[in-house]
Amino acid sequence: MTRRSKKLSNSSEKNPVESGKVEENAENSPLLDFESPQTETSSETLLDRKNCDEDKTIVEENSRDAEILKQVMTEYEAEELRYRCISFYAYLVVIVVIGVPIWWLTTTPYRAALENFDPSVKIHIPLQVRMYYDQKSTEEFLKRISKLWLENELSPFSYDVPLRLSYDFELKYQENLLDFIRSPNANGCEVELVFLEESEFDRLKANRQSEILITHGRYILPIPKNLVDSQNLYERVRRIIYEEVLDINRLSMIMQRERMNEQEKEEFKPIKPDIAVWEDISISPNYNVHVIFIHDDPGVQPRSSVLESKITDTIERLANLLTNTTHISLSWEHFWDFALENFVRQEKNFSYIPFGSISDFVTEVDRYSAAIEAPNPTFKLAVIYSEHDIGLVDEKNLPANSISVASWGGIVSTCITCPNQAKNPNAGVLDVLRSLLGLRKILPGGFTRLSDSVNDLSWQRLRLHAYVENQLRARHFVRAIHEMTSKISDLVVSDEVAALVRDSIGAALEANDKTKENFCVDTYSSAKARIFAERAANHPSLLEYLNFPWSQKYAIYLPLFFPVLLPTVEGVNSLVRAFMQRRRSKL
Repeated sequence: MTRRSKKLSNSSEKNPVESGKVEENAENSPLLDFESPQTETSSETLLDRKNCDEDKTIVEENSRDAEILKQVMTEYEAEELRYRCISFYAYLVVIVVIGVPIWWLTTTPYRAALENFDPSVKIHIPLQVRMYYDQKSTEEFLKRISKLWLENELSPFSYDVPLRLSYDFELKYQENLLDFIRSPNANGCEVELVFLEESEFDRLKANRQSEILITHGRYILPIPKNLVDSQNLYERVRRIIYEEVLDINRLSMIMQRERMNEQEKEEFKPIKPDIAVWEDISISPNYNVHVIFIHDDPGVQPRSSVLESKITDTIERLANLLTNTTHISLSWEHFWDFALENFVRQEKNFSYIPFGSISDFVTEVDRYSAAIEAPNPTFKLAVIYSEHDIGLVDEKNLPANSISVASWGGIVSTCITCPNQAKNPNAGVLDVLRSLLGLRKILPGGFTRLSDSVNDLSWQRLRLHAYVENQLRARHFVRAIHEMTSKISDLVVSDEVAALVRDSIGAALEANDKTKENFCVDTYSSAKARIFAERAANHPSLLEYLNFPWSQKYAIYLPLFFPVLLPTVEGVNSLVRAFMQRRRSKL
């Protein structure tokens, strides 16, 4: 029973009348019937219904407000989302389309397009052979020799070489051959062979054991009495072309020096293994020649001034002859108080510097001579003037005009009274320069040189070798650049390097074309090809290490990119989720 019912019962006990009234009223009123469970349940139900109705009203009002708010927020968010998407797409375009390519291009080593030599294009070497005779009866005989050569002699090498030889034989009738051979050969591109009768040839060789004479740029051969057998004369012509004009041994050494792998090293072996150290010297495009005039007594100056002019004129003429082959810079100085007596030995009436003292002599000259700082090879020529005629002795203890010193220069004596000594020191100067430039000093067996001058055939051979070596070295340097670019991934190849390589290849092709057209080696264009290739190979951009390896590149750039990558990844993730949600709503 509730508190209210208990209170009512107590009051009825005190006042029965009143209680009766109350009870009577209670019987008539269902709200006061607390003693009945049915009456209490119905009252609570009514209250709950009233509360429920109020809650429903509130929920309905809230739902209507929520729908209105949701509709307003949805329109705002949709508009805002559209602007957000546009902003993110613009950001993504800047990062992916612009930023990533710029990063890739700025951090990737620049590689300009490099050209290369065509390996199928070979270096052309033309030989224009002129055969002079003065008897009509020998014409048919010489025709058989030239025909025999063209049929059998295609290449002197038994292996594949980057050279292509071509021959052009021409027979020319010439009267007064003796007068003709005394005039110098003006055309250095032609190989002139003069055929004399055996009696005239014997008078020229003057009891020398010689089969071929060399004078004024020409080769002189005897015509055999028996014009039927041409094999002997053919072998002499073959020796002239192979051993003197071409010098196959030197060409083999040049090709071996410019090799790129061990296989080529084995292929390009010289025909004769015993090659002097001078023949393995590389030909440089520039040389410095420094002449040192050593005066034993200043009182002989009037005599030495004439010889000095002869020596300098000889070197200048040689420099003019080799203008398009190599550049020779001439300089000189005088020693007036050099102690020659410390190196001179006296035997009977002959004063000389022994071969064993040459090294000490050179060291002493270097102490007093002017220092020459130049990137090009420098040759020093010590010319000795003495009123006592001081001579030189070679390694075989024989009197010599000059002594060549490897990697330094040479010594020339002007001793007039010395045995086997020429009055003109020009021969000694040419011998020293011939050795220092890599030319053979000693002629092959059976050859005799009647005159030694600037127009000597050895200098024409130098032009031929320089042409071949320049072409090979240009190919060597260009191929080396391609090897470096293939092995070093971070190597930068600038436009300047590519332009130098292109100019080198163009100059080499131009040299080849001009040589074919003029039938004379173009040393000038070949020298340009070599210089351009050397400049490209030694370019500072190839020597400096300007780029990081990939590992260092990632280690440096990834920390910088992480702040940029995080919003990018988050934005992409939001776009993917929005797309998937929209797709589900459509389904």
